[in-house]
Amino acid sequence: MKVLILADEIFAMRERSMLGRLELGLADEGIRVIHGIPSTLAGHEPRDVFSRPVFYETSRFRTFRRLLARRLAETIRDPEADEDDQPVSVVHVFGGSAWELGLDVAEDLDAEAVLELWRPALRERADDIARKSAGPAPVFAVPDSMLERCVRDRSPNLTLRCTPWGVHLEDRRREILPAGGVPTAVILGGGHDRPAFAAALEGIARVLPRHRDLMIFLDARAVRRGDLWPIAKRFGLLESMSLIEDLEARRDLLTQADVLVLPEARGEHHSVVLEAMAAPMAVVAAADAAVGTLIDGRTAVLVKTVEPAAWATALQQLLANPEQANALANSAREFVRTERTVFRHVHSVIEMYKWMTSGDSLPLRAGGGPAAPVS
Repeated sequence: MKVLILADEIFAMRERSMLGRLELGLADEGIRVIHGIPSTLAGHEPRDVFSRPVFYETSRFRTFRRLLARRLAETIRDPEADEDDQPVSVVHVFGGSAWELGLDVAEDLDAEAVLELWRPALRERADDIARKSAGPAPVFAVPDSMLERCVRDRSPNLTLRCTPWGVHLEDRRREILPAGGVPTAVILGGGHDRPAFAAALEGIARVLPRHRDLMIFLDARAVRRGDLWPIAKRFGLLESMSLIEDLEARRDLLTQADVLVLPEARGEHHSVVLEAMAAPMAVVAAADAAVGTLIDGRTAVLVKTVEPAAWATALQQLLANPEQANALANSAREFVRTERTVFRHVHSVIEMYKWMTSGDSLPLRAGGGPAAPVS
């Protein structure tokens, strides 16, 4: 089998590690992988030997997009390419801004299409695509069973497959919040929910008098998008705060911190949260009904109200009790070990591909009707 993994710019940068793990796992199972990368990221392509990189351009205008999709399909079919002449069976698209292009390429290649539905906000677009599909509707892969339920409740006619993302676990373990060390916290989010960020930042400000050496790292893009600098200044956080560009992509740096703070509850899935749990780190997050990896008391401390006092209580609980923080972090690590490994992710994706290309796949629907096996 040959597969095209097509990532939009956000996924190609932010989820590079996850895509690399998936592609390596597929290659280990004998699946040939082509990695579609936006031309804007030329020079940033993966250096791995297990996938063939191809660059693409796209357009928001359908006519131009169709031409560009045809060009990409021709590149993929290039007889001079250093690989076998096996046709592409599946086009797997990561990132909503590449969905339409991926569907066009799949049509040109006569391949099946998978669209990764990684956040609830994509559901209406998924409905629209499925409704307008002239041929077989694409399969929508979801990275979490809770997100699957949320989508299925409101869009029962979509064909869904749950392919839970996974990460590697290092053999070594580390202690967080060690005695005599400087406590560090990373705040992650897109900056889309300014009130949620404001509540978390004020909560941190309330614990600073007791933990004046606390170092706080934020993604610079989120700060700009959410106009968070004035908020941090108002709460007196600037001396404790450092901004890092594309922080989510800096996994090597991010996972060295002690605490991961997730202020936004938008149902979005980020593999970096799994990597933080595997590190391990202690996670403090806004409760999110569409993210099944956030389990109160097992993988995270969940903040259930958008109130600064709630954030302050949750953070103080961990910073003042390193033993409790380490117990939570190690519990989250064990959850990843048993539930969210790369092996399970790769296996579920391969089973989805086999099901799609077997010739007898049927839509997986809620409440009656034919059901496909779920990984």
